[in-house]
Order: sequence, then C-alpha cells, then structure tokens
Amino acid sequence: MANNCGASAASQNGTLFFGYSRVTHHQAWPLPSPVQDLAAFLITRGPYAYFGYGWTGCADDNHPFTRPAALDADYGVPLDYCAEVGGANSGVYRRHWSKATVTLDCHNWNASIVML
Repeated sequence: MANNCGASAASQNGTLFFGYSRVTHHQAWPLPSPVQDLAAFLITRGPYAYFGYGWTGCADDNHPFTRPAALDADYGVPLDYCAEVGGANSGVYRRHWSKATVTLDCHNWNASIVML
C-alpha cells in the first residue's frame, strides 16, 4: 500500500485495473472481501482507474455476477493521496474523499468507508 501513496506513485500516473479478490482463481463468488477491496481501490486509485471483476469464466444461475450496492455510492473526489496513519508500520491507510473517509487496516484486513 505504501508504494501507492503519494503524487509519484505508479497508481497515480497510469491506468489502474483493480479486481475483486477471489475465493480461488476459478471461484469468485461469493466475494470474500468486497468492502476491503473497494476500500483498497479508493485509497490507491489515481485519475484513471477501473474496479470490478477480472475474467472469472462464465456466469450462470448458480454463479451469477454480483454487484455490491457500495459500487453505486458517490464518494466524491479525492482530497489528498493515501497516507499511513497511526505511526510507521501501522499498516493502516486512509484517504479523504469529498463525501467519504476510507480506511484500510492491512494487518487485520478491516476496512471502513464512512460517508460524510
């Protein structure tokens, strides 16, 4: 995460595709950590970024594509770059958006997206 924070980070200066985590390579459903994945995306994304599924094979009635409601929320625009909070090596990263504050604890894999 630290490599994706700041104006010179590669994620800020190119096009980023960020895919949902999977249970296994061939099993995307149910999504194992949709809130954490979205938080990591919002914390690290630059001006050109895509978030969603990579190739997961064919969907069917038993394995439908799901769309978490959080994808339809308006988080606004980023107000800053991500930063590690809570001291060096805390593993907790935060980024402020105009309509939300997004935090991800990489050590405990906990995330919060607090709408303002």
